[in-house]
Amino acid sequence: MIFNNYIHFLDEETFNVKVFSKSGSFVGEGELRFSQKFQSGVSFGFSANIIKFKDNTHFRCELPEGGCYTLIDCVVINNSIYPKLIVKGENKSEEFCNVSILLQGVSQWMDSEGCFEISDLDIIRNREQKVFDVELLDIDGGKFSISCEHWCETKRQKANNHEVNIYTMITCETKSGFWSAPQVIELIHEIKTIFTLLLGFPVGVEYVLDRDESGKMQSVYFLSSISDKNYSTESQYCFVSSAYLFENDKWGDVFSCFFDKKSTDFRNVWYKVAGLMSYEGSWEYEILAYVSLVDRYVSLYAKAIDKKLPDKKFKKVRRSIRALLHEIRGGFAKDSEESHAEYDLIFESIARQTLGLGNSKFSSFAEKFEYALSETDGVIKGIIDLSPEDVAHLIKFRNSVAHGDDPKIKNGNNISYEVVLSNKLKLLLLYWLYRDIGFSDMDFVVFLDNWFHPSVRKARLNKVALDRASGKYLYLDVNKTNFSKAKSYRFGCLVFDYVKASDTYRVNKKHTDDIEKWYSRGISPQKPRSVEEELMSVVDTLKVRNIAYVGSVYIKHEKEVFKINIGACILNCPDYISSSNLFFDRLRVFDYESDQWLPSEFEKGIAMANLDARAVDLN
Repeated sequence: MIFNNYIHFLDEETFNVKVFSKSGSFVGEGELRFSQKFQSGVSFGFSANIIKFKDNTHFRCELPEGGCYTLIDCVVINNSIYPKLIVKGENKSEEFCNVSILLQGVSQWMDSEGCFEISDLDIIRNREQKVFDVELLDIDGGKFSISCEHWCETKRQKANNHEVNIYTMITCETKSGFWSAPQVIELIHEIKTIFTLLLGFPVGVEYVLDRDESGKMQSVYFLSSISDKNYSTESQYCFVSSAYLFENDKWGDVFSCFFDKKSTDFRNVWYKVAGLMSYEGSWEYEILAYVSLVDRYVSLYAKAIDKKLPDKKFKKVRRSIRALLHEIRGGFAKDSEESHAEYDLIFESIARQTLGLGNSKFSSFAEKFEYALSETDGVIKGIIDLSPEDVAHLIKFRNSVAHGDDPKIKNGNNISYEVVLSNKLKLLLLYWLYRDIGFSDMDFVVFLDNWFHPSVRKARLNKVALDRASGKYLYLDVNKTNFSKAKSYRFGCLVFDYVKASDTYRVNKKHTDDIEKWYSRGISPQKPRSVEEELMSVVDTLKVRNIAYVGSVYIKHEKEVFKINIGACILNCPDYISSSNLFFDRLRVFDYESDQWLPSEFEKGIAMANLDARAVDLN
C-alpha cells in the first residue's frame, strides 16, 4: 500500500537533526520543522555559525534514530536554512522523473460514482475504475505524461464502525531526461491550478511522492497552501463533475490545452484566478482583483489583433502633441502673472501625461473588454446577463478601491448588486478560461446549470436563457388566450390538449381542476400514485388515446415565455414529443383491444423494484 507511512501536509512535525552539507561537512545540530502555516526548514541556536555555508543550496539532515531528510534549493538566512523542497530520504542528484500528487478534496471529487455494498459480514466501498493517462509535450518539446491512480479500501474498526480510505493520486512522469527541483515545484503548481479551476474551490497539496527509476519511493515536502476551511468537494457542489470529464473524454483536451505553448501568456492569469478562489478577505478587494484579472486577460486577448505605429513614428506623434500643447499655452500669455504660473504647472502636467500614451488601437480597458465580449458566444452572454452599465459600474468601483477611495455602492449600504456583478464577472472570466483549456460553449452551459456551486447561485443568471440553452425543457406553443389563462393558475401542474391542426396546445380547464383537487386530497392508500393515473380515471378514452407527463416545460406565445413549475400533462401527445427523452418514460397509452391503459416504462420500473424487494424479504 502506497500510504503505509502517510504523512499529511497539515501535520506539524519537529525533529532534532544533525545537518551536513552536500560535500559532507558538518554544519551543526538544529531543529527541522515541518509546518503548513510557516516556512519549513532547519533552525539553529545562536551559538551556531552557519554563515560560511551561505552559498550552499543542498543539505542532508540525519535523525538520531536513523534515516535522513534532504533539503534542496536552500537559502541560508541568519541561523536558519530554508529549502524550497524537502525529500524524505537521500537525494543527491536533485533530479526527479516520476512524481505523484495527492490534492486536497480531489479524491472525494473523483469518487462521485462510488457506492457501498452491504452484507451481514462487511461493508465495502466500490467505485468504477475510471482513470486517465495523457501524453503531453512541455514548452521545450520534452515528452511527459499525466495519469491518475485510484485506491479504495474499507477497514472494520469495531462491530459497526468502518473506516473508508479513498485516494486518487495524480502522477506526472517525464519520458525524456529528468526534472529539477524548481521544475517539479512549477509542475505541481500547474496541476494544482488545473484542478482548482475544475472544482471551482481552492485545492491544496496534501502529499507528494517521488519514485525513482528503480521504483524507490520518497516523500516530498514544500510550502503549499492547504485550506483550513472544509469545502464540500462532492461532485454536485463543484463547478465541473469528474464524471462529466470521463463521460465526454475531456481529460486529454484539458491537459493538452493547458500545457500548449500558445497558452503560455495566459497561464499567469489562470494561476491568479485559481489563487483568488481561496481569498477570504474584504469583498471590495475581491471585486478589485477580479476586475483587474479581467483587465489583464482582455489585454492579452486583444493583443492578437492590436496594431501599433512604428516606434519612430509614435515618438514623433508624441512630440507633436507636446509641441501643440506648448503652442496652445502661448495663447494664455496675456493673463496675470499668478494665472500664468498656474497655467504653466497645469500644461506641464498634461505634457507629462503624454508620456503614458499607449501605442495601441485600443484606448482603454473598456474597449478591450468590448472586443473580448464581441468574441463571446451570444448564448453565454445572454445567460450571464452582464450589461454595459454593469461593466461600467464595476470599472469605476475597481478604480475607486485601487486609489484608496470609498467606492460608490449603488444601493446605499446594500452590497447585493455589487456581489451579484462580481460573481457574473467571475463566471465570464471562467468561461474565457474554460474555452482556452478545451471546453465548448455547450460544456459551459452544462456547468452553469449546476446551482449547487456558490458562484452560480450568487450570480443571478438569466434562468430562462439557461433553460433554453440546456435543451432540458419542452416549449409548447399556445395562443394569447391560453398563454394568459396558463399564467393565471396559481397551482403549478396544468393539463393541455394537443391541437393537431395548428400544432399548438390549449389549456384543459376541467382536467387541470381535477388534478388540483387530486393534489389537495393529500396522501392516502386509495389515491393514485401519479397525475397520469388520476387523469386515466377521468378522461374519455374515446377522445384521449395517450397521456404524457413532462416535468420541465415552458409555454410560449410569440416572444413571451412562461415556466410551469410543477410540469404539465399533455392529452393526445404528438409522437415528436412523446418519443423525446424529456418525459422520463412517463407516457401512458390506451390499448383499445384490451380496453385498458398500458403501463409506462416508469411504472414497469416501479413494479420490477417491488418484485426485487419482495424477493429479498422472502430470502
